[in-house]
Amino acid sequence: QEHAQACDEYRNSRGRGGKRRGGRGVAADAVADAAAALSPAAGQQQARLRPKPKVMFHQQHELTARLGKGGFARVYAARRLSIENINNNTQDCDELGDDVAVKVTDLRGPEGATGQARSLEMRRWRATEREVVVLKRVSDQPRCVLLVDAFMEGFFSYIVMERCEMSLLQGLESFADYTEFTLKQVLSEMLRALSGIHAMGVV
Repeated sequence: QEHAQACDEYRNSRGRGGKRRGGRGVAADAVADAAAALSPAAGQQQARLRPKPKVMFHQQHELTARLGKGGFARVYAARRLSIENINNNTQDCDELGDDVAVKVTDLRGPEGATGQARSLEMRRWRATEREVVVLKRVSDQPRCVLLVDAFMEGFFSYIVMERCEMSLLQGLESFADYTEFTLKQVLSEMLRALSGIHAMGVV
């Protein structure tokens, strides 16, 4: 609901700012506005990350539930939708049955003292871009969550990742016998994952 309200805020700001570009929809307008706000160098970096045009995030995914939240980001459970039906411009998208987790980051800065509309904050945008680069680097490592895709659209970043079946706490609670031996196994796997990440040059 909070994410939907922020998207509505963006649509309203587009309405106040001028006539919408016909035929492309709000999501395409959001990307165009965000690109215009970036410096040429930042725009080139974004082009390298996203070399080919893609279907927009909300055309490929449906958010189903919120899993957690932080200061600037929220993590949602989501379902991936059929690209074939989207390309055929059909209303109903057959579900692939792929459950993923999506980290949605609000790229806007704080609201101004005069109540002016929030705008894209470049520092937050660059930090999210660096996060995607790191996730791509370690994604193929054993014991690391797989990065599925990443989107920068308007005021939001969407990082699509493999969804784990349970949290670490839920995994520990699932053991019939919680002993020093089982804890040793868990910590050993975590340290092996960390070793693989360090081997990729990520510290």
